[in-house]
Amino acid sequence: MWVNSVSGRTVAGPAAGWRELPPEPAPDRDALPALTLAASAEHPLVLELRPATPDSAAAVWVDRVLIEAGMTEDGSVGYRARFHLLRWLTPAADVLLPDPVGPNPTAHVDGKTAALVPVGPADGARRFRVALPDGTGHAAVLEVQYALPGPRHVLGQTVYQPPRLAAAAYSGPTRWLVTEPADAAPLLSSGARPELYWRWRGAFTPRPPPAAPIWTAGSRPASIRGPTAGAGRTASRCRARSAQPEPVRVVRVPWLGRSSSPARSGCSSSRSR
Repeated sequence: MWVNSVSGRTVAGPAAGWRELPPEPAPDRDALPALTLAASAEHPLVLELRPATPDSAAAVWVDRVLIEAGMTEDGSVGYRARFHLLRWLTPAADVLLPDPVGPNPTAHVDGKTAALVPVGPADGARRFRVALPDGTGHAAVLEVQYALPGPRHVLGQTVYQPPRLAAAAYSGPTRWLVTEPADAAPLLSSGARPELYWRWRGAFTPRPPPAAPIWTAGSRPASIRGPTAGAGRTASRCRARSAQPEPVRVVRVPWLGRSSSPARSGCSSSRSR
């Protein structure tokens, strides 16, 4: 027996006279069955459907995630998250956006606009549902854009809140690209580890690695413009990675001198254009 995880139900244990067997793959299914039963004689089969624990069973397999975040011109923090989906068992995915999310979150599937249908609250987040294409034989990229209130002070800290997919299993990393204004030095505090590599420049110097080509094709969305530092000034970009989408905390401290290297915390200084 197979269970559609979107239904929110699961199957209870076998009835009298039936025994549970290890699940076996079926040629016409992409997933293992939720329950496999066998009996040595004719017995009535009575199954009990129970409410499933939220997100207890994987319905979407995610290969990798990239989340871009940065200040917008109106002072809010704009987010652009892309999920590379390997396969899925349901006709739709539930996206959990942090609350309070802006009034107009958007979604795209393989570059095409997709509707974000509100479903309701979910553990301090807002749940939206987005339709997925037929998952037979190909992967897909689910992109979500939204905005959250920005920091009120130059110094202090910002906790960047990622979106999450309900009932998702992550087989690859989640990468962050956070753009911070140049008024303070950003330090990656928690939630992810900085991505660094070493390059010879008279001495070995840590630098953030280049982004993967699959995530850099095309232009950046208008909703994420990065810090409005002005021409000729600098902005800091923090690159980090984690096993799955988790909040990332960035602390902004005063500059002690331009000789300090923000790359040591996963951040690099670059001129704004």
